[in-house]
Amino acid sequence: MKKTILTSFLIIASTNANAANRYDQNFSFKLGGAKHSFEGTKLTKSTPIAIGFDYTNYLFPLSSNIDLGMSAGANIAIAYDTIDSRYHTTSVRTDYGTGYIAPVISFKPNDVIDLYARIGGSINYLAATINTTTIYNDHTSTHDETALGLYYATGINIALGRKVFAGLEYTTNIYDVEGDSIKTEIAYAKFGFRF
Repeated sequence: MKKTILTSFLIIASTNANAANRYDQNFSFKLGGAKHSFEGTKLTKSTPIAIGFDYTNYLFPLSSNIDLGMSAGANIAIAYDTIDSRYHTTSVRTDYGTGYIAPVISFKPNDVIDLYARIGGSINYLAATINTTTIYNDHTSTHDETALGLYYATGINIALGRKVFAGLEYTTNIYDVEGDSIKTEIAYAKFGFRF
């Protein structure tokens, strides 16, 4: 009898310990606004529109409410700016893309809230396509750079149901373009699935 009672308690304890880790994988879609800056100065007049996605797998439950895992994903941001003068019009399209992989740590006080942070490496692509139009000609040039960078992010996921969630995320990439340190920040609203 005593052995049966002890076994029951162990089963209950094990169930409680794994409650926060019930959903150990998720996939999300993100939409938001970005900012590219150099030494605090914005590189675009308008706010780049950003989209992204990521996949997270919490591989190592550290306790009843803390998980450690890995994330991978990608972000794209595009901005259009136009500068008009008396003699010409200049339009600038800024394209940005990044892919990242990073360890992630999560704090889940319950099965509804997931607070997380991740830091890792990224590869970044930044390009500016400049078109200048005058009454005499039309000239287009593109300047681009691909560079490795430091990626970090923090966010919150809130369950909307058993397997659906919504949340907010803030990401930062720091990388060099022609020897200058560029920072790209993106604020996202997100929607996803956990399983």
